Amino acid sequence: PAYASGLPEEDSRHEGEEHEGEHKEGEHEEGTIHLSEDQLATAKLGIRRAEAGTITPSLNVFGLIRPNQEKLVHIVPRFSGVVLDVKKRLGERVEKGDALAVMESDESLRAYTLRAPSSGQIVQWNVAPGQYAGTSDTLMVIADLSSVWLDLQVHTHDADLIREGQTVTFEGRMNERPVTSKISYLSPIAAQDTQSLLARAVVPNAEGRLKPGLYVTAKVALQPVEASVVIARSAIQYEGADPIIY
Repeated sequence: PAYASGLPEEDSRHEGEEHEGEHKEGEHEEGTIHLSEDQLATAKLGIRRAEAGTITPSLNVFGLIRPNQEKLVHIVPRFSGVVLDVKKRLGERVEKGDALAVMESDESLRAYTLRAPSSGQIVQWNVAPGQYAGTSDTLMVIADLSSVWLDLQVHTHDADLIREGQTVTFEGRMNERPVTSKISYLSPIAAQDTQSLLARAVVPNAEGRLKPGLYVTAKVALQPVEASVVIARSAIQYEGADPIIY
């Protein structure tokens, strides 16, 4: 017989059509997830079209925050002699013209005052009353930390990717906005011990939040690239080590 369900042939044909329709519908639904607008909002999901565009790759490098060496002032005696009094201590903030120490000149046996030639913070201090100091002895170092250096360690195999003028971004403190500057210097000489090159950026530090001596991980923006398909990095999901996109 043409059918085995016990139904008339016509009914059996209709039933087969229904099953066939259900099967096709199942095939259409396989691998598809339907979410309402409320569900999308709750899951914080967005839908964007993947299309051609420009991407800016970046290179991660380690960096060290250092005092701006162009804004360091070494305090030395004008005349050799004995230190009579010390007015400022290590770590103190000084303003231009502040008295730093009082000395007695060997030549005239007169006392004179050493004053701060610029504003800043005393970051080195090697002076005490009664100490004898010559004209080549550094008694204090004043640093203007309104800007600092970010020294980046670039491996030699990445050296061809780095140029002066490239934007560099790094995290200052937690929950703070990223700090941005531009590379202003590239060393022509490699460091022998680390086999790396120095790239430097001068970073504004008016609020004093960037402390010299701290290590950071920075991103250097490289040459933009035109791509046939561009997606947001946040759209990439991972199943184990495999990246996937929905």
